[in-house]
Amino acid sequence: KQSYDRLLNEVKVYANRGLWLDVGCSYGWLLERVNEVGYEPLGLEPSSAAAMEARSRGVKVIEGLFPNDVPAGTRPAVISFMDVLEHLPDPVVALQAARTQLAPGGVVVVQVPDQSCLLYQLAEGLCRLTAGKSSFALKRLWLVGFEFPHRYYFTPRTLQAALTAAGLQVRRAFRRSRAIGRRFQ
Repeated sequence: KQSYDRLLNEVKVYANRGLWLDVGCSYGWLLERVNEVGYEPLGLEPSSAAAMEARSRGVKVIEGLFPNDVPAGTRPAVISFMDVLEHLPDPVVALQAARTQLAPGGVVVVQVPDQSCLLYQLAEGLCRLTAGKSSFALKRLWLVGFEFPHRYYFTPRTLQAALTAAGLQVRRAFRRSRAIGRRFQ
């Protein structure tokens, strides 16, 4: 709850009400919190089990993929990608789609794993040092063998480049590579 409250305090500066679309909403925990503070929550989740669990707790969740399964005419004030962009085939295309779907003045919120973090650097170093024999840590970080593996990792610089390429401007950035983007005007 505390991490969501920090996020909500930051987002409210740019969009303090309206539809909040959480892409890859998992079990809907963020959406439960945004509902409590006055946003209209809507989740999009590719995992049937996670979507069903969220709906069982009263969270409105569409099972599907972004942007194809977002209902036509949906204009969110906020679109969040919380630990989701790294799973998508083309993060820039997803961010471009988010930009075009936003309501006027809307924001895109992104949180991604940071490839420049110490844990990632240690796993990569161990793999290199052992000529790949100790690749278990990197495979776990990439979620190798999982239903939705990581396809990308970002650094603050590469996340900034992806947001810029999508026509979004970073308004606020935080360690852990969370950024709040807004359409260029």
